[in-house]
Amino acid sequence: MVSLGGPIKPAYHEVAHRVRRAITSGKLAPGARLPSESELCATFEVSRDTVRRGLLLLAEEGLILGQQGAGWFVAEGQKK
Repeated sequence: MVSLGGPIKPAYHEVAHRVRRAITSGKLAPGARLPSESELCATFEVSRDTVRRGLLLLAEEGLILGQQGAGWFVAEGQKK
């Protein structure tokens, strides 16, 4: 039997992980606007639904805030 290293996570978890890492490393500062959903789709090579699910996960964690018509922003008070 071959071990594949554990369960496979949905692609939106990877999107959330990579954006979370950009925030916690300081690459995206508090108040910074995230790239557009279209740009994130191209960067991660996933669908818009996948990107949205990843962003909603980060919003639930309080890391980002969405503003209709303006985009997604890193929540204020996030530390490096």
